[in-house]
Amino acid sequence: MGKIQQMQSLQVYIPPAHIPYSEKYRGLKLMEHQSEMKEAKEKLVILDAPTSSGKTLAMLVRLIECGGNGLFLYPTNELITDQANAIKDLLEKMNISSVVLPSNGILSTELSSEDVVIFVATGESLEGIARTKGEALREFFTIDNTMIMLSNIDVLTLIFKERYRGRHILPELLYREWILAIDEFHMYSGIALANLLYLTWILRNKFSQIMVSSATHHDGLELLKRMFEHRVITPTVLTEGGRDTRQIRHPCHLHITEHDFYGGVESIYEAVMELNPEHRDPVLAIVDSVASSEVLADMLEEQGLKVGRVSGFVPKECREREGDVVVGTRAIEVGIDFDMNKIVFEAKDAHTFIQRLGRVARYHDNEGVEGTAKAFVHPDSMRLLRENLREETPINELGDVLIKSMPELKTYSSLASSKYGALLLAGLLYHIAQLKKGKTWGELKKELLNRIYNEMFRPPFLKEEAIRELEKLLKPRLLKTVYEGGARGDIMSVKAYIEKYRTYMNVDILELVRADVDFNRDVAVKAWRMNERLKAYNCNMKLRRIDYIEVNRIHWSARGKLMKIISEKLNGKLAYLTLRRPDWRFSYVECQGRYLVLGLDALIQCYVEEEGSG
Repeated sequence: MGKIQQMQSLQVYIPPAHIPYSEKYRGLKLMEHQSEMKEAKEKLVILDAPTSSGKTLAMLVRLIECGGNGLFLYPTNELITDQANAIKDLLEKMNISSVVLPSNGILSTELSSEDVVIFVATGESLEGIARTKGEALREFFTIDNTMIMLSNIDVLTLIFKERYRGRHILPELLYREWILAIDEFHMYSGIALANLLYLTWILRNKFSQIMVSSATHHDGLELLKRMFEHRVITPTVLTEGGRDTRQIRHPCHLHITEHDFYGGVESIYEAVMELNPEHRDPVLAIVDSVASSEVLADMLEEQGLKVGRVSGFVPKECREREGDVVVGTRAIEVGIDFDMNKIVFEAKDAHTFIQRLGRVARYHDNEGVEGTAKAFVHPDSMRLLRENLREETPINELGDVLIKSMPELKTYSSLASSKYGALLLAGLLYHIAQLKKGKTWGELKKELLNRIYNEMFRPPFLKEEAIRELEKLLKPRLLKTVYEGGARGDIMSVKAYIEKYRTYMNVDILELVRADVDFNRDVAVKAWRMNERLKAYNCNMKLRRIDYIEVNRIHWSARGKLMKIISEKLNGKLAYLTLRRPDWRFSYVECQGRYLVLGLDALIQCYVEEEGSG
């Protein structure tokens, strides 16, 4: 087929995708890459496979083949919940009994009849099981059954830093040997990626094997490869199938249109209504902003559509994946399986495009189905896509074209090799260095640096030059700030009462500005709207220097009780004032043509500008 001609909207046909079968294993038919994974002996095994290709089963059969316990890390809690049920179903098909815990908020240790305990360990699931989350974790680690622990980088970091009340949970975790599985590796970047790499290295002797899955290229994989003996497994994807292949994707008709990402959600709304004019075929809609997702959902409900909502503004128990339309954000673009064949989404970069397109047209043993996708991209990307796309493009080739034509989602993987990465490592090791009380700052700093120079803690990609630069950077307040920060950065949220759902949940304070809020009793959110973000005025901080916010010395667009709440969260936080618009994923506020980057994201922005990259 030839190149696409100039038109208002690009139209591309994506043929079905098939992968060859290999063997039967415990009653299941494995595809070639799953069989290869089952036999892999290397310390690090990387599965580079497209969405819907059975990555979970591939890692699970390797775990079963080896025996022992599995620690599976996922980027979102929504995905953890989804995968707990998927793993239980797969184990059942292999005649392995299992139970998912906690169940109804209860952690029972009377489980001798079950072969495997699947433990969901997130901040939400640990709530209310025992007096503290730390005690809940300790109780879990007393279970004798084979364990598959499904968790995230946040919980693992808190365990390692001994931040849970009721100390010494780390030895309980390290008492056993684990196979580590990191799913959706491409979702990690910046602070989270650096912490994940460091913890993988520090705890490597407790991991008999490390499995990593990724659906798109990721620079961080190159750092992982430098750390361990490795193998990369990539499945063979065919456009035509037969008796010896498994179809993993339906054919899909892709429509790509230019989009103004700062102009509201009207275009997304119109595209959804066009795909579902008679409310017969469910549509999945994914947008970048949680505020945008709520506004879009409200607009659709006004037209009489039943709308499921999955975003950071919707309590977990109220999230619905069914309806005439399901509206969500980045939280649902990875791993979660939707039995839908129509999608509308916006994508600023190639990675996001690939992930969101992968949510639909997944094969569910239902013949004769075709998917439809409407994608909205930046005009610059549209121009290059016109040049590079063909009218028919297989799914395994589409990724290469998108990477060539669209911006890449920055991973900031090189941060881990810099002095700022070394600072994050110091934050991880801080609690170990201070175990002996009464140390002076000089003694504590010396012990920390000695540990970081030690190859037991220092991964191969962290050079001594970066550690020498850390010596000049390291100060008591900065170290404590990093130690107290989360695995992904600072959590700047407040508990708010969401009137629509009659429940409480944590809301980002920068998003709270975009809501109608009542302060009569608690912080009560009445409705979300497309308001402007929080802004700062007369900021007297110096440009391009890491500093700490003094809220009272800056004028803010928020007022009254809302500003008091924001002040309590922002005061004393790390900040970096820059002339360059930060990554949209960072926490920042506009400041009269400049930008104030907040929390640990300030370290990334400072690093990017010092290196002259990004």
